[in-house]
Amino acid sequence: MSIFSIWQEDTSHHDFPSLKEEIETDVCIVGAGITGLTCAFNLVESGRKVVVLEALQAGQGTSGFSSNHLNTQVDYSYQKIIRNFGNEAARCVADSRKAAIANIEHNIQKTGASCEFKRIPGYLYTETEDKIDFLEQEEKAAKLVGLEVSMNESPDLPFKVAASLKFNDQAQFNSQKYLEGLLNYLADKCEIYEHSRVVQFNHQQKRLVTERGAVKANHIFFATHLPLFINIHQTSSAPYRSYIQVAELESYPLDGLYWDLQDPYHYTRNYQENGSKYLVVGGADHKTGENDDHHDHYKNLESYVRTHFPVKNIVKQWSSQYYEPADGLPYIGKTPFSDTYMATGFSGDGLVYGTVAASIVCDMISGKENSWHQVYNARRFKPIASARNWVTENVDVARHFVLDRFKTSALEKIEPGNGAIVSIKGKHYAVSKDENQQLSIYSATCPHLGCLVQWNPEEKSWDCPCHGSRFTSKGELIVGPATHDLKPHHPEDLE
Repeated sequence: MSIFSIWQEDTSHHDFPSLKEEIETDVCIVGAGITGLTCAFNLVESGRKVVVLEALQAGQGTSGFSSNHLNTQVDYSYQKIIRNFGNEAARCVADSRKAAIANIEHNIQKTGASCEFKRIPGYLYTETEDKIDFLEQEEKAAKLVGLEVSMNESPDLPFKVAASLKFNDQAQFNSQKYLEGLLNYLADKCEIYEHSRVVQFNHQQKRLVTERGAVKANHIFFATHLPLFINIHQTSSAPYRSYIQVAELESYPLDGLYWDLQDPYHYTRNYQENGSKYLVVGGADHKTGENDDHHDHYKNLESYVRTHFPVKNIVKQWSSQYYEPADGLPYIGKTPFSDTYMATGFSGDGLVYGTVAASIVCDMISGKENSWHQVYNARRFKPIASARNWVTENVDVARHFVLDRFKTSALEKIEPGNGAIVSIKGKHYAVSKDENQQLSIYSATCPHLGCLVQWNPEEKSWDCPCHGSRFTSKGELIVGPATHDLKPHHPEDLE
């Protein structure tokens, strides 16, 4: 099956130039996903001069690999946010998420994007009675922060549930078509450069260097999913992968958004295309790079789908990456040690939180007060809320840094179409073999901070389990925080 999402098959793509000279601007945004493009949209509307730099293709990254839920419900739960941050902070989270969905709806009207936006209810449900009390507490918390919710509303699922919590006024859309609408609108209102990866950054000069050009800017926003280079938030936002399958159904009972309380949990919605009706189901999440056989996750997800729904066949599947914050909320605003801006730790809610981040950063650049900023402040320190997860994730990074050096394979055991880490004379190599037995050999050391990458058999990529950098089987960087490819080697290096 294709590694592209179902949304990406039915959209056009702009061809923007790459940056080949040195330029100056008011604002430079690094990253052309929903966060960066929405911020560019907001800034252009306020009269700012904006440059957007994209390492690959504008609008073709992580934002297009979502299941495209737009919800005020949060994975972390409002009762936990209230417990760790307080009532007012939790209300800010709810208000900002409501506003983000409204902003997306407004931007669709402004740009004329035809992206299948639809307001629908959402249902958080449990199949087991032991989670009913959690749902009841979540109902109280959600009402306290001003959301319209109600318990025991029938979710119209084709299987029995013990209880459900209905969230009114959620939405779904096609994120890829939405991004294309933003790009169409921005194409003649700001400068967009793709295939222009940032490889150096001078904080003092506020100067970004790409492979063939450079940008000096008064304001710089890293809308890159995780900040590039070395940043303290790489220790407080852990990389995870989530899997999505699209199924054609015998019958089609659903018209809403659905989330269960399993661990790992599942999220479900419908999708229609050319008269055909599909179910989009995600789940089977796991830490990036901590997976010996990605096929097991797809199999587990398919088993769930076929057990719960009248499936004719699975027509598409893909996976995506997100970053889990240590204390449950994104980090948005100025970085701890510079005046540049960042946004990370969106959990699985990048479409909503990316839109929230764009509003906050736009206001900060424009000198406007934003009532949500302190809740998401990237410079905040919440030791009670974050300590346990921070320690767990960073002990995990340390474990990978040491123990992965002992997990190597013999060269002759690598099957065609697969890859493994090979250790020869104390050096570690990332070796993959194509179907014609041809070897691709690269340094196994991630150029970010030196962890060893791990082979991802489903996507034929090398993934770093420490901070989430990913590389193709040919060593080419897919996503940072690394900024360079894996170092290539020749077969004689293995002798």
